[in-house]
Amino acid sequence: MYRIMRVFQIFCYLFCNFCLAQNIVGKWSGSLEIQNTPLPLVFTIQEANSIYTSTMDSPAQGAKGIIVNKTTVKDSSVAFLIKNIDASYQGIIKNDTLISGIFKQAGYELTLELSKSRKDKVLYRPQEPLPPYPYRNENVTFKNKHGNELSGTLSLLEETGVASPVVILISGSGPQNRDSEIFGHKPFLVIADDLVQKGIAVLRFDERGVGQSEGNFKTATTLDFANDVEAAVSFLLNKKNVNFNTIGLIGHSEGGLVASMVAARSKYIDFAVLLGTPGIPGDEILYTQSQKILEKSNIDKSRIDKISTVNRKSYDLIKKSKNQKQLRNELEHHIQKSISSLDLLHQKPKHLDDQQYSQQLVDQMLSPWFLFFVKSDPKKYLKKMKCPVLAVYGENDVQVLPDENLIALKKAFKKRSNKDYKIVTLPALNHLFQQSKTGLPGEYGVIKETFSPVALQIIGDWIVKKTNTPPKL
Repeated sequence: MYRIMRVFQIFCYLFCNFCLAQNIVGKWSGSLEIQNTPLPLVFTIQEANSIYTSTMDSPAQGAKGIIVNKTTVKDSSVAFLIKNIDASYQGIIKNDTLISGIFKQAGYELTLELSKSRKDKVLYRPQEPLPPYPYRNENVTFKNKHGNELSGTLSLLEETGVASPVVILISGSGPQNRDSEIFGHKPFLVIADDLVQKGIAVLRFDERGVGQSEGNFKTATTLDFANDVEAAVSFLLNKKNVNFNTIGLIGHSEGGLVASMVAARSKYIDFAVLLGTPGIPGDEILYTQSQKILEKSNIDKSRIDKISTVNRKSYDLIKKSKNQKQLRNELEHHIQKSISSLDLLHQKPKHLDDQQYSQQLVDQMLSPWFLFFVKSDPKKYLKKMKCPVLAVYGENDVQVLPDENLIALKKAFKKRSNKDYKIVTLPALNHLFQQSKTGLPGEYGVIKETFSPVALQIIGDWIVKKTNTPPKL
């Protein structure tokens, strides 16, 4: 789950740029360090008639060609402005290959050093499939109940008139496109490629307000995402010229919670695969996640305890409150009192006083998604699922801890009428199902593997068996 870091994801669309006469032209790269997680940025500087223009790429988020509105160079300093995201950068040109400065956005200030690239860096992702594909990819659209058009890709073998199973891929927290693209990886593209070649059709789509899909992501809750998946199910049921004899769901992280919601209330779901899925309540997910990440980041135990106490009180206030105005007042008072401890997580900007800073944090906690998730309890849906279920966890997962959630899943499944379920924990895999050392988010982008072949095999074999899919490619 990436949503606990959502406050920082805005920095993935930041901006910076540089100039030093003829030497400033070219590509510059650097990384923002946020919660032990690097966010790489690449800036392309051009010059014509002594006027400089710039664009920015954020490879980890799949964002390319973001326009920089103003690039200013004077003596040994450089400044950049991106109006549509209210971001700016002030840097000192150290030499022909280095610029050191501060990036500002949404009340935050972060150090950003940029080095001149001698050539474009290409992230090595050996599992990412390349065209031509041995199957058909069809661009599709369908509407949710609000009338928003959602855009996706339906991948299937070229055979016509042959019944086949189909799965819908459901991404985790944070705005995700159809490939669930993050840190230069495209896990849903890799999963889809593997499954289609085993005879299982795959539908994956951009979340509302992301990529080519309409809607507002910022105001959406987990329940809204479940409604969007149900719209995808309806689309598949009414798809002409294709006969899908079974429909399944594969949900990752929060997407697994979405899958359980849909499977609990829809008679059309024949199977579900839950990857790193919450089994304990939302507040416990956030609480244990924060603790584990801080512990593995070697933060002093006394400081971890202080932060955990502040988090626990915040979640308790949210769960007990029935009045939004009163909740805001209580949270602001609580966070302002605790601001020194929270600095460890959020790095309070120097130009904000404690009251302004606490208000920003409270605004984030009062978002529709956060309020819903903190109060959510997965067992409410897990025990109502009527279809066969495969749940897979990574032993090194620090975001949805396997032990706590696995036990909760087992307890919920024992209350189901359908006892057909399987739970697997795979050694050394992190939350993204990559082979990892620590499991910390900071490793995600530097690991070459996108999705464990062992996990792919387990998922594919289980679906093939449950759907009686004959051998294909």
